[in-house]
Amino acid sequence: MTDDSAPVTETSETAPAKKRKGWPKGRRRKFRPVETVSRSREVSVERPPMREEAFVYKPEEDDDRLYVPRDIIPPGMDYQWVTCKIYGRPEPQRLARFQRQGWSPVPADRHEGLYMPRGYTGPIEIDGLMLHERPMEYTRQARLHEAKKARNQIAIKEAQLKGGDLPNVTLDSRHQTAVASNRIRSSFERLTIPED
Repeated sequence: MTDDSAPVTETSETAPAKKRKGWPKGRRRKFRPVETVSRSREVSVERPPMREEAFVYKPEEDDDRLYVPRDIIPPGMDYQWVTCKIYGRPEPQRLARFQRQGWSPVPADRHEGLYMPRGYTGPIEIDGLMLHERPMEYTRQARLHEAKKARNQIAIKEAQLKGGDLPNVTLDSRHQTAVASNRIRSSFERLTIPED
């Protein structure tokens, strides 16, 4: 038994076909010739000479690019390389700490062509290091402070050893036999410093 009471509606419309991307098959592309317009400048540009002095070839035998000859340092000043970038990441806090201690960047035009290209403006910077300067008097004060700090640390350890106040020691370090055998010997050796 069939149910003919329900009307059957047929639609002659079907879903539209998806359009393919790209150039249609069977159609030829038109050939466009390449433009032959000259892109070079027609205006002559006069350039200044690269060097005023005559060129003399000097092979790069110096392996130390950070070497600063003493004769280029201004009298009464001290130079030091300060880290300004680590793996390309700027370190402004580090630079600020050194600048608080009296260091200031050396401008590139002071030593033109030695570390940076001629005509470069700004501080001298090589491989994440920036050349800084400060008066020699500030450097002397800093060295005296560091030497005093080192002597104080040694004196503290000597007092701990002689007084028997040794950290992490389980035996009685204040016993008279232990204190009597604790000795500190020091010696000084002459150190020659090359004057470049």
